[in-house]
Amino acid sequence: MNQFEMKHKNRLITITCLVCFITLATIAFDRFDRLISRWQRQAIQVTQSRWQRKALEMTPAVIKRRMIELNFSYQKDDLLDILEVPIETMGPEVPQIILQNPSLCSTTSSKLNFVIYVHSFIHNWNRRQALRRTYANPKLFKNVRFQVIFFLGLSKVIGVQEAIKKEFDEYGDIVQGDFIDAYRNMTLKAIFALSWLSNHCSEADYALKIDDDTFLNLFEMISVMQKNLDGRLVVICPLWRNQSVSVLRDRKECMKWCVSFRQFRASAFPQFCSGLSYTLSGALVRRLVEAVERTPFFWIDDVYITGLLMKNVTDTEHVRFVSIVDKTELDVDVGLSILANTSLPLKTYLFHTDSVDMLVDMWQLLLKRLTKEQWKMIHVSAAAAVHDAKYFL
Repeated sequence: MNQFEMKHKNRLITITCLVCFITLATIAFDRFDRLISRWQRQAIQVTQSRWQRKALEMTPAVIKRRMIELNFSYQKDDLLDILEVPIETMGPEVPQIILQNPSLCSTTSSKLNFVIYVHSFIHNWNRRQALRRTYANPKLFKNVRFQVIFFLGLSKVIGVQEAIKKEFDEYGDIVQGDFIDAYRNMTLKAIFALSWLSNHCSEADYALKIDDDTFLNLFEMISVMQKNLDGRLVVICPLWRNQSVSVLRDRKECMKWCVSFRQFRASAFPQFCSGLSYTLSGALVRRLVEAVERTPFFWIDDVYITGLLMKNVTDTEHVRFVSIVDKTELDVDVGLSILANTSLPLKTYLFHTDSVDMLVDMWQLLLKRLTKEQWKMIHVSAAAAVHDAKYFL
């Protein structure tokens, strides 16, 4: 056999071996896939069987007994949920930053007395404008230093991000996170805001949180903050006492506020603050951020931040709670009448608003009720801007 024939024979053997290998591998993979599929079917059958057994076990008598044992009012499906879904033990991850001005809290020559940080819906440009030109105008006071920061998520609407970038370039007071700006993501916005403040505004005495539909008598709030400066861990807020707010579960009545047994197991919430506004001392902001890691996610942000996170802090450290629930009015019509009634002293200074015009009207009504000492606190140019606020919107 010459050299050419030998080379040809070796190639033929190599090709034959390769074909055999591919054939055997195909057969092996096919058998392995069938084996995996059989295991999966068996696992599903076992799970379904276990679920069916548990479902059959949930007789009316068993449900009634469990309701009495746990002091709960829930549906049969909720019991099945809790039997199947494991308890989460880890907290949510802090969203990444999309837009920010890291030096926002260090732009003034002196230390900030407080930061007003606003949970603002990404599409509420008019509300942000109204706040910038009324009580959240950082140039408003002569001897009180504060900064306003708007925390936003992302929009699914095309073209909105370009508008937000333009607003950011003009005002520089927006911090945007990598999450969809939706009602069920308010807790993500809340922990995102606290984390950012802890990293960039740690020198401020207080962080004053508001929603963008909140009207605040900032003069009174400044007074309350100053009276509590001696406290290290302080929260000032409309405080709902422990177990005073029931968890809503009836799907026919609770609408968007429905909470399933899987999401929250107790029948009433722990002590927490109204999300309309709460004020946290700087040290408390840092403690709350540290507690996120060990506090499982819950979508109602005021319960999560000032209830569940706060409990993790209060379990090891003393926190002073200063309640202003008697200074809060959620009914917008009643709030307007309180501000307009000059025959009675103004004892309410936290209000809910339902429009930009109402927020501006409330501010103008408040200006008419300021004392001479309070007028002396304001810069003349800033006072002129707030009088003309409605014409800029």
